[in-house]
Amino acid sequence: MTSYSELEKIIRSVNKHISIKGKISEIPWQHLVYSDPEYPHFEYFDLEDDYQIIIYTKQKITNQESILVYGKVIPVTGRPKRSNPESDEKFTEYHILVDKWDLINV
Repeated sequence: MTSYSELEKIIRSVNKHISIKGKISEIPWQHLVYSDPEYPHFEYFDLEDDYQIIIYTKQKITNQESILVYGKVIPVTGRPKRSNPESDEKFTEYHILVDKWDLINV
């Protein structure tokens, strides 16, 4: 059986629904941000293996404990933060449109 990192699991699941563990971050990193009126709230989300992604929710998540989110992985593409203005270079991150979440009892 192959074991993937949490980030690899997300990348391999573009346009699919997944569940993934993590917690709302206290220290946001710099990310591309996507806008969807159905998911008006976004949170910086720390995965268990020290990566961070953006999750989008219909209602704000205020819980600071570990949670399991369920949703669809989407690619978000834009320009890298330090790109040449004349370059057509693109950068893609993978975010999740969260439909529900559960508190993880530790």
